[in-house]
Formats: sequence, C-alpha cells, structure tokens
Amino acid sequence: SQLEPSGGSLRAKFYLNMLGTGGGPSVLCPRMSRVNHSCGANASHLSLQDGMRATVLMAERNIVKGEEITISYKNHDDPSCPYPPNQLRDILKGKWGIDCPQDCLCRDTRRAAKIREAAQLDREVLRLGQLGDVKGGVRAAERLLKLESELEMSMITRGRALYDAFQIAVMSKATMSKAVDFARQHHEIKSAFGGPDWEQTRLAYSYWQTPSRHRNYLTAKR
Repeated sequence: SQLEPSGGSLRAKFYLNMLGTGGGPSVLCPRMSRVNHSCGANASHLSLQDGMRATVLMAERNIVKGEEITISYKNHDDPSCPYPPNQLRDILKGKWGIDCPQDCLCRDTRRAAKIREAAQLDREVLRLGQLGDVKGGVRAAERLLKLESELEMSMITRGRALYDAFQIAVMSKATMSKAVDFARQHHEIKSAFGGPDWEQTRLAYSYWQTPSRHRNYLTAKR
C-alpha cells in the first residue's frame, strides 16, 4: 500500500514499479522499488530465473557509508539498448517523472560516442562469429570489453559480452586459451549474482572447466 502512485490501483502500482526479468514475466519487488534511479548507478539488479524466485541487488563499485544506493531504470550504457539517450530520457520523464540534469552522464557527448562504438562492436562480434572469422571476432570482443571497462558499464552487460567472446573464441584451437579466460570471468559474474547453486552459474562453470561442452567447440573452418 506504500508503493507509488499513492492511492493508485494494484495495476497502476505494478506498472510503475515492475522489474523486467530478462525475457521472462515482469515481477513486483516492493523493497527494490524503494531504490531510486541514476544514470550513473552504483548498483544493478537481476531477477534470477530457473526456479530461484529471487531478485538480487548487486553493488557495481564500492559504496561508502551514507551514500544512496541507486540503480538504472533504463540503462543508456547498454550496447544492446535500441533507444538513443534522448528517447530514454523521455521514457524516464514520462513514466517516473525523472528529469536528467544537464551534467548527467547520459548527456555526455564523448561518452555517447563511445557507447555507439560499443553498440557497433557488439553487433560486429556476432556478425564475425557467424562468418567463422574467429580471430576478427575475438579482436572485436576484446575491444568491446575494454570499452565497457572504460565506461564502467554494469556487470550484467559485461557478463553478456564475455559470454559472446567465449562462444566465438571456443570455435578455434588457436584462441582456446582466450576462450577459457573469457569463460572464467563470465563464471565469476554469474557466481556473484546467483551464487554457486544457480543453474546459470553451474553452466558457466562447466564451460570454463570443459569448453568442449559448448556447441561451438572447434567448429571454425578457418
């Protein structure tokens, strides 16, 4: 009853406060709904599937005592996001009444250029992988990961990039050592969110320890 909008119906409260689950149905987490938005969020959240029925709030960096914990309602940094920053600001304003200040990260033009480059690399990684250009795909993936690190993108975004890098590198014996390292880092992120018993953590661990379990293992023809 304390959720916004005050005096609104359950449907209205659900619409305003719901969390996406990465392809599954949206969920309502009253405690998570108390966390405010920031385009430079110091935390991220992930709804665990596979029967875990939990939503995890994870710090993205060291949070000092007294600092407000924030998440991004609409992540302008995500290379896979189909909306430009101005449209995301319109969504934030229209749904939550949030006005991004003039010095907000989402208005930084240099940062925006790097995000566009990251989005292009994100598409290029998969394109090169589909063409069987393993070395080119790995180079693009490494550049993408470097950019994501510079931009301090979320662990969720980095985890996805690491998995894409792994599933391309594992295609060739020449890049297998890199595949193993990508898989190791990917497992670390999955474990941080879901713990050792989460199904996705166990799957990531199996790829790290036994790369041959992946369907792309040594499938490259050149």
